Amino acid sequence: MKNFLWIRLILIATILIPLLPTKMGLAAAPQQEGGEASRASDLLARMTPEERVGQLFLVTFTGTKVGPESEIFDLIYNHYVGGVILLDKNNNFPASETMLDDIWSLTN
Repeated sequence: MKNFLWIRLILIATILIPLLPTKMGLAAAPQQEGGEASRASDLLARMTPEERVGQLFLVTFTGTKVGPESEIFDLIYNHYVGGVILLDKNNNFPASETMLDDIWSLTN
């Protein structure tokens, strides 16, 4: 019984120790001017309220048609959706020998 308890403690420690911060008590490094946070703030400041709201949405669509006449095109270009989720059940992945090239074209 003691061995089982030790094994459990070792497993828990093995999982938790890597999650501990390595430099406890130190202040975060100051943001560099022109860094990612600054660029993100600048981009956000240039966005209209409609663009900001659109970025909150992830959407799906059926098929692989993404041309100007498709609904997904309208959502991306006119309603500024933040992301698109591709699903096999929505037939977003064509079954063909060139499937990877087709998906590359679809996402571009």
